[in-house]
Amino acid sequence: MENFIMRKFIILLILFIFLPCFYAGASELFVNSNPIRANVEINGAIVGRTPVRIILQPLTEYKLKIYREGYKKIEKSIKLQKNEVKNIFLELAPDKIEIVLKDEGKIVEVCGDPIGKTPAIVYNIPNGVYRLEKTDKYYKINPALYSYSIRSSIIESIYMGGMFTFLLLKSNEARNNGDSVYSTAFNIGALVASSILGYDLYKIFKLKMAEEKNISELKKAKIRPYSMKKDRELFSDGVRFIGEGKYRNAIEKFSLIINLYEDSQYVPVSYYELGYSYFMLNDFKNSEKYFRTYLYEYPSYEMYSFGFYYYIESLIKNKKYLLAAREFFDYSPEVLDDDSGKLYELYYGMIAPIAKKVKREDRIKLANKMIKYLDYFLGKYKGSSYQKEIMIMKGKLIYRYINRDRGLLYLKKVKELYPKMSLEEVLRDTERAGNYE
Repeated sequence: MENFIMRKFIILLILFIFLPCFYAGASELFVNSNPIRANVEINGAIVGRTPVRIILQPLTEYKLKIYREGYKKIEKSIKLQKNEVKNIFLELAPDKIEIVLKDEGKIVEVCGDPIGKTPAIVYNIPNGVYRLEKTDKYYKINPALYSYSIRSSIIESIYMGGMFTFLLLKSNEARNNGDSVYSTAFNIGALVASSILGYDLYKIFKLKMAEEKNISELKKAKIRPYSMKKDRELFSDGVRFIGEGKYRNAIEKFSLIINLYEDSQYVPVSYYELGYSYFMLNDFKNSEKYFRTYLYEYPSYEMYSFGFYYYIESLIKNKKYLLAAREFFDYSPEVLDDDSGKLYELYYGMIAPIAKKVKREDRIKLANKMIKYLDYFLGKYKGSSYQKEIMIMKGKLIYRYINRDRGLLYLKKVKELYPKMSLEEVLRDTERAGNYE
C-alpha cells in the first residue's frame, strides 16, 4: 500500500512540475484558402485540408505546400516564434479559366457547339487567348491567338509567293536578254523568297495543328448555373439576422451556404454562426454538433478561440463533462490572446464545472492550461487595467486545484500589489466554489 501511495505521489509530482512544459512555447498556424478544401502539406506530410489548424514547434523552419486539383500549387517556407499564432489566407489561382456570363437567356456556344444558357459559369477552359462575341441571342467563345497568327502567316505567304513569282519572271526576262548577272541575282532572290514561303507554309501547318488541338481542348469546357443570390449575399443576410437577434432566420441563410456552396470561403464561418445561433436558442445539442464540425473540419483563425469556448460550453450544458475535458486537452488554443481580458474570464468559467467531474490529475492539467493562458496575458499586457482580475484568477486556480499553500502565498502577493483587494473575500469566494487540492 505504501508503494502504491508513493508511486501515486511521484506521478502527481511529475505532473505538477513538468506538465506546464508540455504546453510551453508551442505555436499555432492556421491555413485557409479560397476555395477551401485545398490539401496542406508540412515537410511533405499531408496534415489536412483548408481550413486547418496546425501545432508547430517554434523556431523551426517548415516547408508548406497548398494544392488542389484544378489550381496552381503554392509552396513557401514558414518559421514561427515561441507562442506565435499565425494566419495564412491564400487565393488559389485556377489552372484553367472561368468565364461568368450574367445575362439571362442567351445561348452559350463553344467553337460553334451550344453547351447551355445564361446566367452561367463556363469553366474548364485551358489558359490561352479567346474571342468572346456577344449577340442578341448568343455568347460565342472561340480561340483567338491562333487565328490571328494564321491570318498574319497567310498574308505573309501570299506576299512571299507574289515576290517569288515576280523574281522568277524577272530572271527569265534577264536570261532572254542575255544578261546572266541579273538573271543570277533574280534567281538567288527567288530562292530566298521560296525558302521564306516554305517556312510560312510550314508555320501555317503547325499553327493549324495547334489550333485544332486548342479547339479540341476548348470543347471540353463545361457549364454550370450562376446563382444571382451568391454566397456572400447569403452570408451578409445571416450576419444581419444575428445582429437583429433573429437566429432562426440566420440559421436558414447559413444552412444554404454550407449546402449550396461547399467550396465557398464563407463555409467555415457559417458553421461557427450556425453553432452560435443554436446556442443562443438554447438548442445545445445542435450547437455542439455545429461547433464540433467547425473545430474538427473548418477551424478558422478569426473565430477559433470563441468557437472552442462555445463548443465546451455546449458540452457542459449537455452534461458531457468527461468529453469536455478530453476536448479541452486536445483542441484548446495554444495561445489565448485578448487584450480586454474578457475571453480569459469566459475560459476560466469553464474550468469549475469540468473539474468537479474529473480525476485530480486532470484537474491539475486543466488548471495548468488555464494558468498558461493567464501568464501569457500577464506577460504581454503589463499595463492593463485587467491585471488584478487575471492575477486573482491565477491565485484561485492554484489554491483550488494545485496547492492550497502556494495559492494563498500568491494571493498575498497580489494583495501587496493591490492593497484595496479584500483577501478574505477572495478566499471566501474560492472556498464557496469548492476546494479540490
